Amino acid sequence: AQLRGRIPAAHEWRMKVAGLVLAAGRSSRFGSEKAMALLEGRPLLDHAIAYLRGGCDAVAINAPPQSLAAKHASGHGLTVISDRPSDPKGPLAGLKAGLQWAKGLGADLLLLTPCDTPRVPGEVAVALIAGKQTAAVRTDTGLQPLHSVWTVEPALDGLTACFRSGRHPAVRELLSNLNAVEFYYPDDQAFSNVNSSDDLGLLGPASTASTFTRNL
Repeated sequence: AQLRGRIPAAHEWRMKVAGLVLAAGRSSRFGSEKAMALLEGRPLLDHAIAYLRGGCDAVAINAPPQSLAAKHASGHGLTVISDRPSDPKGPLAGLKAGLQWAKGLGADLLLLTPCDTPRVPGEVAVALIAGKQTAAVRTDTGLQPLHSVWTVEPALDGLTACFRSGRHPAVRELLSNLNAVEFYYPDDQAFSNVNSSDDLGLLGPASTASTFTRNL
């Protein structure tokens, strides 16, 4: 299927869609708070927010409450969600907090993105949301599990059950358990992530690929 042009407004999906930026990582390899590193004059966090805002009714940031990312997001009127201390540490702790927030909003889907992949184009959000079910992106380099969308209640139930046993499974394991659909995207460079300040200078231009294939 070809997906081009603007991202449809959230109401056009006939589902309520929430969006979450994962920005709670320690940034140990980066040396400072990665989400606030500047690219083209804007923090990486702002690039991720812009990606989500095009197709979501509401956007929140998963970050520690005293972080610069949390303060930046709060200053721009965005909801900040922190991991529960009792949950196993890892990205799924942020996802669980986001799913609980999305459920409280009455959202059907939660669109997820990390804060450190600023070249992901809006058509990725188009394909993920349009499927109206739990789904993730696959490229030639493999599954991109944090570039995903989650059906709120089934995902929250499945993740809560995992955490109840004290486990933090791999994100791809949870996707598999939920029978997630995969979408193949032809430009794996669009998902290049920033792990160091040097990586910022190595990022290419925004992707111009425009063909998504759904893998059933």
